[in-house]
Amino acid sequence: MPTSKPSDQLELLQDVSIDKSITSHFPVGSRVVATKRHGASDWTLPVRVDLKLEDGTTWLYFLKLAATDTDMSMLRGEFESMSALYSLSSDFVVRPIAWGACASAPDTYFYLSDFHELSEDSPNVETFCARIAELHVKSTVKRRSEPSHDISGRRFGFHVTTHLGMLPQDTRWCATWENYYIQDLKRILAFEERTQGPLDDLDALATQLIEKVIPRLLRPLETGGREVAPTLIHGDLQVRNARTDLATGLPIIFDAGSFWGHNECDLGKWKIPRFRMGTKYIEEYHKHVPKSPPEEDWEDRNLLYSIRYNLLTSAHYPSEKSMRRWALDDMRQLVEKYPKGYDNQ
Repeated sequence: MPTSKPSDQLELLQDVSIDKSITSHFPVGSRVVATKRHGASDWTLPVRVDLKLEDGTTWLYFLKLAATDTDMSMLRGEFESMSALYSLSSDFVVRPIAWGACASAPDTYFYLSDFHELSEDSPNVETFCARIAELHVKSTVKRRSEPSHDISGRRFGFHVTTHLGMLPQDTRWCATWENYYIQDLKRILAFEERTQGPLDDLDALATQLIEKVIPRLLRPLETGGREVAPTLIHGDLQVRNARTDLATGLPIIFDAGSFWGHNECDLGKWKIPRFRMGTKYIEEYHKHVPKSPPEEDWEDRNLLYSIRYNLLTSAHYPSEKSMRRWALDDMRQLVEKYPKGYDNQ
């Protein structure tokens, strides 16, 4: 996997009291009483920070430290993603506080948020799906109210690069969802090839997927009087990034790599077994938000959206060949079903 393992310099920064760029975001009069690594990451150093406030109470922060240009972009993208989501649902999204360059060490970066004790279990199906649906709908309403909504070419994308793992997503603005999805998928395919190596079969299937399948499945969403309302999606919505807050008993989300897209794309991981969600979550979500027309294409659209995640996993774990095989099988299934594309359905 392409990784950015924490350096000795980052280990020293666990004592965050030495870095003014980080401590400047702490409450006035507070002091650091403890720091410790929390959880595991292949790209950053995750740290829990315990503060003693001026009134004697304790407050907890979660800190990520990183040390490459890619990590800098990743942390900035997470901050911007989480800020956008938090503005819509402050009791469902972990509060982002700051990101930036560390003052005490060159070429090192941080992301700071509130800390939550989380369960290891999947979030409650009914509550979680209701909150995701509410977030999606709120974002759509917000987007329609923004002056930039009607600017040609600025419907789908994001204002900064966001990441899925080590992959910088291609978030350049596009006028149609079909064009955005093709743009993003090409970036993912190139990333996967760099880590897994070239494969003629994959190249051939990818060409057919882009030229035939994607137009067939996504263009009908935006023709015949239909439209895709740009929705702010989390981008990496799975159990690992959606847990139950032990303090409240309610679901909460974090680790986003957002963009404005089709709301159903956020469900792309849910039927993949390793992400531990499944059909029950999808059915519950669609009690709140109906499937986009044409509904008869829903299963194949979901399969198309899942392909990007299998390719991403393949790219991040080059020694694990099963993910590429699954992506190839799914691509082949869609290519064989839609050989004529959109124009000759």
